[in-house]
Amino acid sequence: MLDNGIFHHSASSRKTIREDKSERLNASMIAVIRLSAEPLSAEDILFHLQEQKIPISITTVYNRLRQLVTKGSVTKHKSSGGSFTYTTGVTEIDRT
Repeated sequence: MLDNGIFHHSASSRKTIREDKSERLNASMIAVIRLSAEPLSAEDILFHLQEQKIPISITTVYNRLRQLVTKGSVTKHKSSGGSFTYTTGVTEIDRT
């Protein structure tokens, strides 16, 4: 709505913008994981996103990964050393 030449966002449009940003971030994370030849750690994912100039913190990466695992978009794997890596279930063979 315009008021004296100033555009005011309604609460619903702000939510839509926030959701759109969230969906783009999730898609970027899934793409990074999917394009990797091997499972990635949260730190690896952070590095790749920051290489793409996506401003994100390690805390956000962990929070998003937890959500993506819950949704079934990403699979979490525990190594024998106790660290975790993530895949999308799409392997190099699936991409060829």
